[in-house]
Amino acid sequence: MRHGETVLDGARVANVTEAEVARLMVGDALTVAGRPSSRPGDVCLSVERLSARATAHGQSLNDLGFELHVGEILGIAGVGGNGQEELVACLLGLDRAGAGAIVLDGQDISTAKPDQRREAGLRVIPSDRFDSGLIRELSIADNLALTTVASGSFGGPFLLSRRAMREKAAEAIDAFDIRGATPERPASLLSGGNAQKVLLARELDHGLKVLIAHSPSRGLDMKAAEFVRSAIRGAVEAGAACLLISEDLQEVMSLSHRVAVMNRGRIAGCRQTGDVTPEWIGGLLAGHA
Repeated sequence: MRHGETVLDGARVANVTEAEVARLMVGDALTVAGRPSSRPGDVCLSVERLSARATAHGQSLNDLGFELHVGEILGIAGVGGNGQEELVACLLGLDRAGAGAIVLDGQDISTAKPDQRREAGLRVIPSDRFDSGLIRELSIADNLALTTVASGSFGGPFLLSRRAMREKAAEAIDAFDIRGATPERPASLLSGGNAQKVLLARELDHGLKVLIAHSPSRGLDMKAAEFVRSAIRGAVEAGAACLLISEDLQEVMSLSHRVAVMNRGRIAGCRQTGDVTPEWIGGLLAGHA
């Protein structure tokens, strides 16, 4: 089955090759185009031999490594549950890796706290925008200020400028075309697409070096999904880098300069997007290669 449809039925196992199964799994997802026009530069994020124990119902990371370059989108494809959530947690400092190194722009951040990693230029679009990205009960202005208010951007702890927060939020609402929004409006009243735009407005800010985008268009309609992808392309073309993690192969293929496949907590293979074939990626996704 692929996308809710049966693509092979009644075939004898002896007559079906692994290459054929790989092609059927992938389908026409490799025919899309639209990746950024930027040319990758120096390495800005290096993950070396990263290992971490599995949490409950999770997947351990096993000697995982990759490099991400300035001006590049590296897409990590894979069936869900193969360590994607664990990788994001380790990169952000939410979980501590058991071994390995994470180097951001020449700085080893393996033991840094999440706020220190953010200060170093690491940003994230999480897989669940409300579970890990926004606080439903807070206003849009509050959600946009969550990651900067402690730095004194809006005044000290005893004299917080709500007016400055509202003004900043109004600018973001206009710049990211957040429909039906006002600075005071609770985030819970936003549609999925507009909530994702709030996240983009907050994460694609000054100081961004590496964006970790985990399933950034999940649950969005086509128009909202294209807005999100266009914003990511724009950030990368402006000099950032993006680690795109997605179960949507079409999303990975349309955005990425290079494609890696994650299977059982490791990077099973990596190629330039133009060199990806259905047999190669399908085999790695299924664990046959």
